[in-house]
Amino acid sequence: ESYGLEASLIAPICQKCAYAYGQALNSLIKGDDSHLTVGPSVYVFWTREESSFTPVQILSTPEPNDIKKLIESVYSAKSSFCPDPTQFYALSLTSSGGRVAIRDWFVTTVGEVQKNLAHYYKAQRLVDREGEYGQPYGLFTLAVSLFASGKEIKPHVVQAFINAALLGRHLPRWVLYQAIRRCAVEQQVTRPRAAIIKMVLVWGQNREKEEELMEKLDPGNCNPGYLCGRLLAVLEFIQEAAVPGIKATIVDRYYGTASSAPASVYGRLLRTTQAHLAKLRKEKAGAYVSLQRLMGEVLGELKEFPTILSLQDQALFALGYYHQRVAGWG
Repeated sequence: ESYGLEASLIAPICQKCAYAYGQALNSLIKGDDSHLTVGPSVYVFWTREESSFTPVQILSTPEPNDIKKLIESVYSAKSSFCPDPTQFYALSLTSSGGRVAIRDWFVTTVGEVQKNLAHYYKAQRLVDREGEYGQPYGLFTLAVSLFASGKEIKPHVVQAFINAALLGRHLPRWVLYQAIRRCAVEQQVTRPRAAIIKMVLVWGQNREKEEELMEKLDPGNCNPGYLCGRLLAVLEFIQEAAVPGIKATIVDRYYGTASSAPASVYGRLLRTTQAHLAKLRKEKAGAYVSLQRLMGEVLGELKEFPTILSLQDQALFALGYYHQRVAGWG
């Protein structure tokens, strides 16, 4: 009232209580195990009763062994996972003109958070070149992959990933759009963006069988978008084998068009590829045979080049390209 805001008494609180929650909040923000800062957002976590569980480290710098143990504890047939009923709280804060703004808050249980984290990391798994799952991605790595730099990360993006990781909610379709858009802008499919795309596509499907979904190259996938993505990777292999050390590949020049309007560009790319294959046939017969066979296998499943790819098919294009690049051609 000292500021003349008599009409703002929507949630009156005494001075003693206000001081108490202010001190509690400051303590949570200072604690390494009770707060997580990503871009402009600060999340604080606490439980009603004392608990050794905190999601901070597993969200920020997940270790492969810790993630493997977490997933096995929830999904393994031998698991005796017993959900911890301890109440778990989270609060999201951002700055707003010198004030603190609450962006999001929720109440759940420690057991539910652990179960959802297992699903979250299981959904993003991709097989690497060695056939392993590789390094799981922290929250910042995933969020920043959708933007040109960390300075551009928006609070609602962080909120989407936190809600998926801790509450088990679906990642919004605009996350898929943003990932596909960044692939087109940068003319490449990074592993973090491939993981995000996979997460959106498989989320909500059978959690017990999710490890079988889109983790690696699927030769039986006949989706036109997926096949077009694979084909682009094969054509890039051929170009790289024929012109070692090339600085700008066909992907650097044509990924955006190939991933959205394949029919407009693949005819030209295939004509150029014939010259590369002719060179390989003379100079590297083994590579020629392997790459020619692989290209034939992909083209054999692709009846025609789509004029336009939908958002879903563009997502599958990105995964098809990524899977083929990781699988290689040898």
